Amino acid sequence: MGCTSSTPSKNKDVLDDSLHRNLVRDRKKKVDNIYSQQDQLASGTGTKIILVKKQKFIKTQHSGYAMKRYDGTSDLPPDLQKEAEILQLCDHPNIVKLHELGKHGKHLTLVLEYCKGGTVESNFPYTEKEASKIIWQVLTAVDFLHKKSIVHRDLNLSNMMFESEIRISKDEVLGSDVKVIDFGCATKLKIWTQGAFKGSFKFLEEQTGGIYTMAPEVIKGKYSTQADMWSVGVCAYMLMSNGKRPFEGDTVEKTQTKIKCNAIEYSEIKSKKAVNFIKKCLDYNPSTRLTASQALRDPWVHQTKEKVIMPNDMVASFQKFMRSTPVKRIAYNVLARKADPKAITKYRDIFRNLDTIQSNTLTRLEFVTGFGAAGFAAAELEDLFTKLDINCNNEIFYTEFLAGTMSNDEVTEVQIYDAFEQMDTDSSGYISKKNLVTLLGNSPSVKESLSVMLKGHQNLSYSNFRELFVGNSIIRSLHSFDESEEENDLSD
Repeated sequence: MGCTSSTPSKNKDVLDDSLHRNLVRDRKKKVDNIYSQQDQLASGTGTKIILVKKQKFIKTQHSGYAMKRYDGTSDLPPDLQKEAEILQLCDHPNIVKLHELGKHGKHLTLVLEYCKGGTVESNFPYTEKEASKIIWQVLTAVDFLHKKSIVHRDLNLSNMMFESEIRISKDEVLGSDVKVIDFGCATKLKIWTQGAFKGSFKFLEEQTGGIYTMAPEVIKGKYSTQADMWSVGVCAYMLMSNGKRPFEGDTVEKTQTKIKCNAIEYSEIKSKKAVNFIKKCLDYNPSTRLTASQALRDPWVHQTKEKVIMPNDMVASFQKFMRSTPVKRIAYNVLARKADPKAITKYRDIFRNLDTIQSNTLTRLEFVTGFGAAGFAAAELEDLFTKLDINCNNEIFYTEFLAGTMSNDEVTEVQIYDAFEQMDTDSSGYISKKNLVTLLGNSPSVKESLSVMLKGHQNLSYSNFRELFVGNSIIRSLHSFDESEEENDLSD
């Protein structure tokens, strides 16, 4: 049978975000030569999560990365390649970033963004306002995934992490964003290519994910994206009941029976709005269950968007970005992917407020409308939009937007070298035109602009590349490079 209910949008799949996929570097060599192990953060089925730092920059203040790798003991190594392919499609503020691929022994290893605040499960209790905010952020991520035909299949509170240390102020507002992590069970829906259901999505059949958040249709073996929304409902219930699970038995079989019966006790949840939301997520029928897009408009989770006020420093940064060379604009995208969460919080909020139709990107109309009061002329706005749209798909992705905010930032020597290393895709010691073509991809829209963007481009050595940032304030980190090491590295 074809999957006809709550069908994910196919339009987003045609949007090319090649640059951000290609910025996930595949070194094809052992990560142990590049990263130094600091501590074990967690373990899963066949995997370990290790906190690591780059050996070259071990003394810097960078908080490090989370390395996901095979634990070396399980009989069946995890399919980290599939997980990597899905994460490469995800450019969203509430989805963990994949930075690099490498090898640990003979097995693929993922180098991921390190979320320092711990899991949502480990930080109880929460107020209703906090619970609502967490679910809203998770829903924006789920909506993004579903529009790309991706099903997470293991949404639970241990797979939601706080990006930075939690700071709960007196007005009960969480001081950290939540990231959806662990895409080991995630999959992309396939489409029927022939027959009566040609063009519709195939139902999934594999029973996977944690049992207590598992949707009844997953137990039956016939499900689609709406299974994630059942999991969201379970998580909302737990957040509002101090961790109590709505379905739990002494055995897996008993838990499954309770899920199938769908008998839930709501007496501990005092908020009627919360109960109504949870009930709509835990609707036994997937076709009438809330979709992620619908859930984002529910009164319990709906976030009132404030009037967008462009900070002067942000306007100045975008003006500098417009005047930057194509190579520097690509470099800003590299820098934006690894930006300090605290430094980009206000820009992330502005991006969300500008995204009025909740598409997880900015359309030309949203961008022009949002920036119309910032003092840009109409022609300047068109030029700025075009230059921000590095993927040439007529929409601004999250990282593209952040790249425009980086021009005023102080840039460390470590950041510059890291960006150079990532853009030098063949490790030749230079950023060539071929490197930039590799990064930007070969979609028809990108090909049209490449000849203009790269006209007159000369191979850039590190010293030439560094000079591009002289206009920024470069902070020389005494801990990151000593002179002799830098000279040796750049002469290799």
